[in-house]
Amino acid sequence: MKKFLTVCLTLLLMCCYATAKAEKHVYKGKVGPYPVTVTLNFGDETDEDGFSVVTGSYTYDKAGNTLFLRGNYNYVCRCPWMNLKEYTKSGKMSAEWSLDFTGFPPKTLSGSMTVSHNGKEYNVSLRKVR
Repeated sequence: MKKFLTVCLTLLLMCCYATAKAEKHVYKGKVGPYPVTVTLNFGDETDEDGFSVVTGSYTYDKAGNTLFLRGNYNYVCRCPWMNLKEYTKSGKMSAEWSLDFTGFPPKTLSGSMTVSHNGKEYNVSLRKVR
């Protein structure tokens, strides 16, 4: 029993350490004409293709509704990029984002967001505030 508790505690601490290592960054800007606040978390996790994983959320400043983001990015190439999928609170994918940036962590992000159900595309422009 003591060995089991030690293993569980070790695993819990490893998970907490991995979560604590994620870098959280806040951006403000627009998706189309709509002001938004975006929070992105850059950690050490990689996806099945070896790209770094990014998670986060964003809120439409006026409407107040929050959507969730998960995707990948590559900042070591000549043209750094980030691809995100947007999810509703119920877990339904609602849009895809394709962004470019310079430097890391990104000071600005720009690109497009395409709505899943109708294919409508919006320009995305974000600037890091913290």
